Amino acid sequence: MGCVKKDVFRAYLQVTKCWLNLCLNNEQLKDYPVTENYVQGIYDEHIPSDAVSFYLSHGTAGKDEPELLEWQKNFQNKTGIYLVNPFNDDAELMVKELDNPNTSKKRLIEIHSDIVKRDLCKIALTDATVVYLNGADSAGTHMEMPYAFKMGKQVYSVVEKIPLRNHPWIFTHSTKTFKTLNSFDKYVLENLERIKNAF
Repeated sequence: MGCVKKDVFRAYLQVTKCWLNLCLNNEQLKDYPVTENYVQGIYDEHIPSDAVSFYLSHGTAGKDEPELLEWQKNFQNKTGIYLVNPFNDDAELMVKELDNPNTSKKRLIEIHSDIVKRDLCKIALTDATVVYLNGADSAGTHMEMPYAFKMGKQVYSVVEKIPLRNHPWIFTHSTKTFKTLNSFDKYVLENLERIKNAF
C-alpha cells in the first residue's frame, strides 16, 4: 500500500483557493474564512490517518438512505477503504436548522458557509471521490463533482438514472462511471491493490 498520510497544508491551499473564488462573487462569505486550523480540525475528526479514504458524495437523506448506509458499511469491510459520508456528522443538524423558519439570516449564512467549507475540506483530504446519483435531491453532489476533479481527485460516478449517465457534464467530470453500486464494488475489488497503491 502506498503512503496514506494526508497532506493537511496542501488540502488547506486547495480549499482556500476554491473558497476565495466563491468569496469574490459572493461577499456574504467573506466573514467566514478557511483557516489551516479549521482544515486540521476536519482532518482530526473525520479522516483516518492509517487508511485509504474516499469521499462519498450523495443526495440528501431519502428512502434509499438505509440501503446506502448498508452498502457503505459492506464496502468498507470488503475493501478496507474508508468512506467519508458528509451526512454522518453534525452537518445533518445544521441542515435541519436551514429548514427552521426562525433561523436568523446571519445564522443561515454561517450554516451555508460551514457546510460547503466542510465538504470542500473532506474532498481535499480524502484520496478520491465516489459520486452516487440515484435521482434523489443532489444539488450539492453535482457541485462537488467539478471541485473534486479540479483538485485532481479520481471521481468514480455511480449513476443509476440513464439520462444522467449520458449527461455531458457528468461524463467530463468523471474518471469512470458505473451503472450500479455493485458494478463499482466489482471494479474496486478487481483493482484493489492498484487503487490502494496509487495513494
